[in-house]
Amino acid sequence: LVSLRSLRYGNMLKPSSRIVTRWICRNATFLTVLTHFQRQQLAQWDIERPDSIVIPYGTPASQFPFSRKEIQQRPIRLLHIGNLNPVKDQITLLRAFALIAHQVDARLRIVGEDHMDGALQEKARSLNIEDKIEFYGYVQYRELPAHYSWAHFLLHSSLHEAQAVVISEALSSGVVVVGTNVGLIADLDGRGTTAVPVGDYSGLAAKVLQFLEKPESYLEQAELGKAWADKHDIAWTVNEFSELYQRLSADMHAPAGFQPLRDSLDPRKVSSELTKEVLTRDRS
Repeated sequence: LVSLRSLRYGNMLKPSSRIVTRWICRNATFLTVLTHFQRQQLAQWDIERPDSIVIPYGTPASQFPFSRKEIQQRPIRLLHIGNLNPVKDQITLLRAFALIAHQVDARLRIVGEDHMDGALQEKARSLNIEDKIEFYGYVQYRELPAHYSWAHFLLHSSLHEAQAVVISEALSSGVVVVGTNVGLIADLDGRGTTAVPVGDYSGLAAKVLQFLEKPESYLEQAELGKAWADKHDIAWTVNEFSELYQRLSADMHAPAGFQPLRDSLDPRKVSSELTKEVLTRDRS
């Protein structure tokens, strides 16, 4: 549920997709969301579903094993994982890292396919930090654990996320997450992640530097993140969806007045309701 007009990005950008998305969300028998952050977005788009169920995607702990980091080590090792594109706002990432690197000996790894034609590499040169950054490009999924094992921090700068599975992977691996107030970072702020407003590169840098000044808070945050990841691993996610599907398939467990959506799609009724949506749609 996002509309970033300046980037022409998001399923809520066009009136037609807004109408369809709203209708589906309002009429689904059960509605799942990935985070409480995403649930809050429903209300922002005039979709009242207080009964929506939050089920984030977990990760397999065996694939992303926990490793304790020595924060006193130098250089400080920062990691960013995500395709290079404007929605991920890696310009903010680089600005934050420049502030950090001017204060302490630090290195940054950026893992993800480049969709910006080298613009970020050029920005790194203009900030005089190119010798402290490694751009890895696309890597296989099986290679990610080695990057998490290397890192002290995951630095995440996105303008929007529904969840961001990399957060779950980092928490499982003992990597402290500092990022913008979106997705799972927003949900766990202070309880496994540390969030700052979108675009606040000075805030990102300040939070990392604060952890360096208080190593005990770094270790505490890593433990909190690991506890959350252990509780919400991939097995938990599968179990949550399995229980939900069982409720959907068993009449005895269905809510009062239950009627599967696919069995209640009277074409004339759907057409009428979509017409109402068009006539009363938001003016945003």
